[in-house]
Amino acid sequence: MFNEICIYEAKIEKQDEIEALMNRIACVLLSLAMLLSLCVCVKEPTSPTQVSQDIPVVVLWEAHGYRFPFVTIGSEYADKINSEINCFSDEAKRLIELNGGGPYWSGADYKVFINDNIVSLLLIEYYSDSGEQIYHAYNFYAANGEEITNVQLLESKGFSQKEFEDSLTDVFVNYLDYKLFEFFKNANDDDERDFEAEVEAIKKDPEKMHVFGTYEGRYEITVASAANGVQNQMFLNENGVLCIIAEIGRFLGGGDSDEQVIEYR
Repeated sequence: MFNEICIYEAKIEKQDEIEALMNRIACVLLSLAMLLSLCVCVKEPTSPTQVSQDIPVVVLWEAHGYRFPFVTIGSEYADKINSEINCFSDEAKRLIELNGGGPYWSGADYKVFINDNIVSLLLIEYYSDSGEQIYHAYNFYAANGEEITNVQLLESKGFSQKEFEDSLTDVFVNYLDYKLFEFFKNANDDDERDFEAEVEAIKKDPEKMHVFGTYEGRYEITVASAANGVQNQMFLNENGVLCIIAEIGRFLGGGDSDEQVIEYR
């Protein structure tokens, strides 16, 4: 009798162990089923750096030396860009109808630069009478067409607004001095001349400066442009370098200044 009781109790304990094991197996299977369900149902979020290789800009129309772009991304900012460009395009068509291109505005073209998820669109107007080029820069995300502000563009290159604006006068004036030096260097065809020494000598030479007006006047225009800070137009070029479009004093052609594209450090 005692042996039968022991055997019975052993069977009960064994059954309890089996039931506990089955419960654990059921829990594991349920967990795996839930995990599999999550893997199937949850989609990978779209990263802003996931960019199509297709350029989101196509030719709107081109004729008689004019070529205008159209942004294909559907966004509020893209609509704004296309609306502005349509205004330039309509004016160009009007000039073509009048006299085959207009007396001053001789053409237009554009460039597109893509750096990671940043698209920079540069529209350029060409003026035949003065040789000037007028620029219109637009920056937006390739993933969704949203506008990229100048401050965001600076931050993408690791620059703060304060750092940028504090350095801008030196950057612009150095560019002005280089253009002055470049002209006289080319005129004299001498590659051995010292840049800084030559610029200072030119500034002090009344005969040289008399030909182009005073250096001070062009310097003031350049410094005033630097004072605009982040209000100056910007874009990233084909090498991802931050470029600034600014009104800089000029020493050739009509007028005392024109728009120049300056690579920032």
